[in-house]
Amino acid sequence: MSVALRLCAMTVVLGLGLLAQKPNKPDFSGTWQLDLLRTRFGAVPPPKSLVIRIEHRDPQIRILAITTTDKGETRETLELTTDGKQLSQLEQGQPCMAAARWDQWTGTRLVVDVNKGSTSRSRRYTLGTKGKSLTTMLTLKDGSGEKKVYEFFLRQ
Repeated sequence: MSVALRLCAMTVVLGLGLLAQKPNKPDFSGTWQLDLLRTRFGAVPPPKSLVIRIEHRDPQIRILAITTTDKGETRETLELTTDGKQLSQLEQGQPCMAAARWDQWTGTRLVVDVNKGSTSRSRRYTLGTKGKSLTTMLTLKDGSGEKKVYEFFLRQ
């Protein structure tokens, strides 16, 4: 085999190897404070504050959301795996099903779905460059339709 042909074959093998590599999965661990000024709430009433605490050791993830509104404070905890498996959870004393998975397009966005009766919510987490910000797209569905919130969080 000539040197040029060997070099060409090695280049093809190396290129295929690089294409086959999966992107590094981000670590969402941290305490994240909602930036109320940068968040677009649309038809959803804004909270007074929202803090999300994430403990992430892939495939395990624990998400604690502390929301403060005019009605007081609520705490919601989800303990999931990132393999998409539906797990039974309790949310404000009510049973629900929840799952976390990596999105199919980039593999770097985390999608968390929660279904409780006739309502559901889905939040797509994307870690900002340098890990100092977190953006999410929250989709809420109930009998009145679908609402979207584009959230912007800063690492605390």
